[in-house]
Amino acid sequence: MQLRHGFYGSALAASATGTTFGRRKEKIVALLANGADPNMQIQSGIYGSLLAVAAAYGGENNRRFLIDNSAIVDMELQHGDCGSALAWAAYKADSRSETVATLVALGADVNLRLSNGKFATALAAANGRLLDVEAPLKDLRLGGPAERKSLKRDFRHKRMQDLDT
Repeated sequence: MQLRHGFYGSALAASATGTTFGRRKEKIVALLANGADPNMQIQSGIYGSLLAVAAAYGGENNRRFLIDNSAIVDMELQHGDCGSALAWAAYKADSRSETVATLVALGADVNLRLSNGKFATALAAANGRLLDVEAPLKDLRLGGPAERKSLKRDFRHKRMQDLDT
């Protein structure tokens, strides 16, 4: 069931958070047993899918259980901030490197070009910045970190202005 508002976009997605799996697993099992789709494209919130929530904030048991129950590891998301479960895991890589490895081992395409979200690829998500910022930096070949930092700041400010119009 889709929610119109909220952080997760569905009750199923909200149940995939957290590293303690006991009571959450019961909720996920009950929802899946009653017809919830583990690959539902969630149209509100910031994640876009059940596996994306688990990749960003769930424990390893959550992810494994979802994948074992037909969650597609390489599904491109229609809504949310990162475009795929792999991009979410890469974006949160400081605490989710094992998630990245798991998703890649199970077939997630590291080169998938994402059509939705803040990042064009999972690699851009791992860098924690928009690919649009990285490309101009490479093209300009600016000398030092101060110039690169200034350009990034200017680009982000410009992007925010574009969003306001």
